[in-house]
Amino acid sequence: MKHQRPSATITTKVRCSGHLHAISLRPGGRFVLADHPDTSAERAFQSLGGQPVRCLEILRAWREQTPARLPAPLRPALRQASLRRQARAEAKARSGDPLLFPRYSRDSKRRPVWRVNELAREASDLLRSCTYRQPWRSAGLIGAGHCVSAEFSPEHQIRAGVAPLWVGSDVSLGMVAYLKIGLARPRKWDREVRQAGIAVIDGRFIFEVLERLPGDGLKVLAGRQLPDYTLAISEAYLSKAQDGNWHIRWPS
Repeated sequence: MKHQRPSATITTKVRCSGHLHAISLRPGGRFVLADHPDTSAERAFQSLGGQPVRCLEILRAWREQTPARLPAPLRPALRQASLRRQARAEAKARSGDPLLFPRYSRDSKRRPVWRVNELAREASDLLRSCTYRQPWRSAGLIGAGHCVSAEFSPEHQIRAGVAPLWVGSDVSLGMVAYLKIGLARPRKWDREVRQAGIAVIDGRFIFEVLERLPGDGLKVLAGRQLPDYTLAISEAYLSKAQDGNWHIRWPS
């Protein structure tokens, strides 16, 4: 089925910085923020700790495909855009050499859609049991009560941040922390990590088994929290203690 682009500009108004601002989405998919002529300056101000700008948060939510943070009139357009991208990718896969496409893309097509979604939910649930601390406030954990999600991506990813939580188009419930991961090889992760019971070790998420070491040791890729509380993918070593529990050790 062919998914058409919107034939007319979609315009909605949101409350931003104490005023009602108009946001328009043109048929070609371009956002127009009429009340923000210099978005680069406002992004720079926000990155330095300035108050989040609602209109820019909506633009970011569109680019990150996060419908919950969009005003209701824009959500159907986001779904249509996602369906068009999926249709283009499937058409390209049918007409080209499958070896030219990333492994994660081919894996997701071989799996039934329900299984792909189920794996993403299982990874998200496991991610909630991790003990990563908020990079901007080292005392707080990211997990329960925050936005946690897993997706499939071309390469392993882990990132955390903070964003406003909106209800409707202009009611904010305050700031909420989020933690997101991207799995590059979901089939391998499911088989070698999740089913082996080593998805979360000492509060750290395990992405992939790289090598089996002598004895019961494993060399893995895991999400590491650095001394400045930022998150990164790093090699690590797993070893099993006498009590049968796995523990993680980072290379010096």
